[in-house]
Amino acid sequence: MTDLETIAIAKVIKDAAIKRARRELEAGKNQEVDVLVRVFGTINIGDDYDRTPTASIPLLDALALAIHDAGITGQAAVNAIMRGMTRALEMDEDSKLIIGSMRENLDAAERKIRAGLEELPKVPCKGAVTTSLTVEEYEPVLA
Repeated sequence: MTDLETIAIAKVIKDAAIKRARRELEAGKNQEVDVLVRVFGTINIGDDYDRTPTASIPLLDALALAIHDAGITGQAAVNAIMRGMTRALEMDEDSKLIIGSMRENLDAAERKIRAGLEELPKVPCKGAVTTSLTVEEYEPVLA
């Protein structure tokens, strides 16, 4: 199988179809499968490009460094990170008030960081793969 054929098969089976099909299957059954399909259509491979690495910024590391820069170190830093993550997940009224009171400063910091992101070195990124594919299942022919 070629790389292009591999992409065609992977793209034609979307996550939603997999989730829908999985809901219909019973757990613990070893069901045999034997299916023959034809996948045809077009695949467009976009040009490679450079992008700002925002998604690859390690947020937990950034949080740890911010806490360290605030003068909190050692176990106290670990405790502060754990408390902050727990409170962010639970987001009770007290946590909402704290975040609300800091919102202006957080927004200003975010704007500063976003402006500075353009100064980060770009990382190479593969072009997008878009498809227009059709799948046909072939029924077995019994002799």
